[in-house]
Amino acid sequence: MYKSLSRLSLTAVAVASMPLTACIDDNYDLSDIDTTAEIKVNNLVVPVNLDEITLSNVFDLDDESVVKEVDGIYAVLVDGEFKSEDLKVNPVSLARPFIPDASTTISLVNGNTDIVIPPLGIGEQSFTYSIEGFNTSFTYTSATVDKSIRSLSKIAVDWTIDITLSVLNSGKAFKSVAFRNLYLKLPVGLHTPDYVSDNGIIHLSDINLSSGVMSHKVTIRVDEIDFAKLAGQGLYSFVPDTSGKNPGTLTIRGSIGVEDGYVVAVTNNNISSVPTQTTLTLSSVGSDITVNAVDGEICYSISDFNVDPVALNDLPDLLRQDETNITMANPQLYLSINNPLAGYSLDASSGLTLTACREDGSRKLYSLDAGELINIGHNAGIAGPYKFCLAPDPSAAGSFEGFANAVPVRYQGLGNVLSGNGLPSTIEVSFDDPKVGPGKVSNFAVPQTLQKLEGVYKFYAPLNLGVNSKIVYDEVTDGWSDETLDKVTIEKLKLGATVSNSLPFDIVLSGYPVDEQGNQCKDLATGKPVGLGSITVRAGETSSIELESTGTITGLDGVRYFATAVVTKDGVTLRPDDTIKLTGIKATVSGFYIDEL
Repeated sequence: MYKSLSRLSLTAVAVASMPLTACIDDNYDLSDIDTTAEIKVNNLVVPVNLDEITLSNVFDLDDESVVKEVDGIYAVLVDGEFKSEDLKVNPVSLARPFIPDASTTISLVNGNTDIVIPPLGIGEQSFTYSIEGFNTSFTYTSATVDKSIRSLSKIAVDWTIDITLSVLNSGKAFKSVAFRNLYLKLPVGLHTPDYVSDNGIIHLSDINLSSGVMSHKVTIRVDEIDFAKLAGQGLYSFVPDTSGKNPGTLTIRGSIGVEDGYVVAVTNNNISSVPTQTTLTLSSVGSDITVNAVDGEICYSISDFNVDPVALNDLPDLLRQDETNITMANPQLYLSINNPLAGYSLDASSGLTLTACREDGSRKLYSLDAGELINIGHNAGIAGPYKFCLAPDPSAAGSFEGFANAVPVRYQGLGNVLSGNGLPSTIEVSFDDPKVGPGKVSNFAVPQTLQKLEGVYKFYAPLNLGVNSKIVYDEVTDGWSDETLDKVTIEKLKLGATVSNSLPFDIVLSGYPVDEQGNQCKDLATGKPVGLGSITVRAGETSSIELESTGTITGLDGVRYFATAVVTKDGVTLRPDDTIKLTGIKATVSGFYIDEL
């Protein structure tokens, strides 16, 4: 690797320096003569070749690294996907309660006493009883209304109410009965598709019962409940959970009864009298109320919607040093996302927090600016996509393929996510309070499973060095040791070169000699490590340098040298083509050579 001294030449010099004699006496004993020669060495040249150093050589990025070369600069570039769990709206039902019977006394029309029946053979007779209004009450309650339902104005339901009217036939006086002009009374706001309802009043056609049958069942089917009408009577309440994390409670109250009507009884021909009064009983049995759809307000809070942490453990070592303070020049986080509830004209929204996690356990959070949200519209339909550009200055951001016309969202803290002593090992990404709504919906199906809220992201951040950042690059050039150099005791080692660079910051060059084991050489006299001193190379300049050792050493095999960058201003961008080049490198040693003749 370098031009070494020839042992033969050094020996020849030693021999030539001895005095010549005319003859040699073979009887001399030369065994006690010291044949060790010590020769002064001045500026023995050790040729050294160093290649041009560029940041691209130093970083040596692989395909897995999150640091990429983008448009001539270094940037963190991370692509990924995110998705929530399925959006599910749970079933809503109200279990049927027990509804007590209600009874009333019905009286003969214009009758004050029992009527005497004419003698047998006259034939059957009919008598009319008047029904005064009476009713029974019910209360339906469910404490499991899906947490996404925040208010109700109307619900579509499956609900049936069986109403049975029974006439007491005391003494078997009646052969048959019939109902005339019967009006049932239900709560206002119930839609009964099989009957016309006038504010809850249902008029039934005349009902004729078979001989001996004293009761009749009417089945009322309800397919809609209008809470706006119920609320005015205090018959409805819905209390959602204030946190939006737990189910709400729905209560429906009301009454079922007969508003008006008549019972016409046909007497048996073998009775002697007809009662002026009898009892009419109303029995009601309601089914469970199953909710099929709602009108009201929906606000769906989305859980399990975080992105896997971004690992930064594959960064170049140069950027992982404790004193490296990386900042990012207007970094941009691009999002493309859908809206599963766009079909109901509901918007979605979310905050965002990035958390820088370091290996020492420290965590620092960076959230969106106050008042800023990712507001997802609905005009582009469920699939969207709805695109966003989050940046300290979105107006100065460029654009990436697939994110054209992205909605700007200001995010000042994004520029500091990598800042601090040494880079974080991971960056956690969390969407804060992601939700769809709140918003009014009509005929919102319950239950239903909606699409996931999902999308893709691209994080692009040009890497800058912050003020007082320190980057240390070191390399060893070795293999100098050979039979000749090993016999040189070095009193002075000089390393000179011409340095040119295109770096945006000053570089301090320093180093020390190493032995064959790579250890720093130590002074033979003091035992202290020997260095080569240091010299500052100004940013972008070309200059000559010379590093010189102090102390006496042996066993030299090379030099470990350091290039230390100390940044004195903010916003220094790292570029792959930034170079530092050493030419005309000359390493020389001075001292003395010791060998056996």
